[in-house]
Parts: sequence; structure tokens; C-alpha cells
Amino acid sequence: RRARLICHGLFRGVPVRSLVAGPGGVLWIGTNGYGLIRLAGGKLTRYSKKDGLPSDIVYAVAIDAKGDVWAGTYGAGVARFDGRGFTVIDRSRGLPRDIVRCLLPGRDGAMWIGTDAGGLARLKDGVLSVLDTRHGLANDVVFSLHEDAEGLLWIGTAGGLSLLRRDGSLRSVGPSDGLPDEKVFEVLEADGG
Repeated sequence: RRARLICHGLFRGVPVRSLVAGPGGVLWIGTNGYGLIRLAGGKLTRYSKKDGLPSDIVYAVAIDAKGDVWAGTYGAGVARFDGRGFTVIDRSRGLPRDIVRCLLPGRDGAMWIGTDAGGLARLKDGVLSVLDTRHGLANDVVFSLHEDAEGLLWIGTAGGLSLLRRDGSLRSVGPSDGLPDEKVFEVLEADGG
């Protein structure tokens, strides 16, 4: 709630799509039309198309283990910012769709990229692979990602919830299995207490 209030005051009605806190309390903000924002020490820095960001609509933001910032965009794929500039991964480089709804840095160093109607992409060491309904994913519209304490990947989609096991197999459930709705917008892990 506090982040929403801060952002509303800073951007005067520009919709905020994603927030992630980085090292040193730096806040990275993906916006709907204003690009990628870095908030550090009360100072705003905006990155937009003129700075090499491929789209000013940023649906998802993530920070990898090296500290690079990833921006999932609407219509222009995903962009990795290393502090000097942006590297873009889009359909021309093997991404199944250029609308990126969610990102998740995996513990193994991979970046998981949830797309709109293209399934789930995994980028590791420069190699891009894709999981979609042909592999058992519940739906090719991926809304959310969560890696649990055991290293299993939970995938919220427009057609149910999928679980990617460590052996690479997928299990999917939907309303016919007792899931209250087919659209899974967020996956969170309870602490068991």
C-alpha cells in the first residue's frame, strides 16, 4: 500500500505495473507508458525508448543475481539493463511472444519469462527454451511465476495452475480439479505457520 501511494504521488496518474526492490534500497518501477524508473535516495531516474528501452510500457521488472535489471515489455520483448545499457531479447532472438507479463530469476541462474499467448521461456547462459501447452502447460498466457522452497516452479496462467518439477515434467490443474477459477494471477507460498 505504501509503495502504491508513493508511486501515485510521483507519477500523477501514470499506472504502475511492477515494483521490485534492489540492493541498497533502490526501487525499480515498471510503468504503463513512462518506461522504467529507478528511485534511489529520493532521486528519480527514468529510462525510456530514447535510452534504449525497447518499449515505454513495462509490465514486469526483476533483478538477477548479478544485479542486472530486467524489464518485460508490452510488444518489445524483454530488456536486460546492466547499468550501462539495454540488451533486448525479442521474437527475432527466439522469444515466443513480445508481450512479457512476468519475470522470475531462478535459483539456478536462469531467467524465466512469462509471455502473453506464447507460453513460458527460460533463458540460461544465452540459450532460450520454451514450454507451452504442447508440453503440458495449462495455458500459453502466463500471469505469474513462483519458485518454492524446494525449487519447484509454480506457473499461474489464464487456464489454470501448472507445476514444473525438477525433472522437467509439468502437472497442470484447473477448475475441474477444484481450482476456484481458471485464471491464476498470483502464486504465493505460505510459511507453514
